[in-house]
Amino acid sequence: MPILAVVIAGALVVLLIIIWVVRRRQRVQAEHERWMRAIDLAVGKALHDAGIAVGVKLAGQPVEAVWHRQVMLAHYELPVGTQNTEQQVRAAFGNVALSQLALTDVWVQAENQHVNFDVAYLVNDATKAYVADLERVE
Repeated sequence: MPILAVVIAGALVVLLIIIWVVRRRQRVQAEHERWMRAIDLAVGKALHDAGIAVGVKLAGQPVEAVWHRQVMLAHYELPVGTQNTEQQVRAAFGNVALSQLALTDVWVQAENQHVNFDVAYLVNDATKAYVADLERVE
């Protein structure tokens, strides 16, 4: 009987650990989704205020290479055009009074004629350190 009690206790501990891991992962995923919505809204406002991508609903993609380290970085694409150029995107974020956003990279991809840009959401120390590291490299 004592061996059965040990096995049951061990199984219960393993089950509790699994439940904890699953719930933690769900909380982290929900937090990331909230952050992405906040980034999308702030980026949309910055571009709209600059007269770029007016009426376009932006949906950024998390840059997965850094999100696992809690660096909140999102990637966006806009079709190249008279309203959407690399310089206009840089200017839009240069005039932004939002201290929680940092434009980290802008480039034009000739193959698909899109202005690509990455925006950091400065909500935690990991993201702030990432942006500071990028500034030192440049």
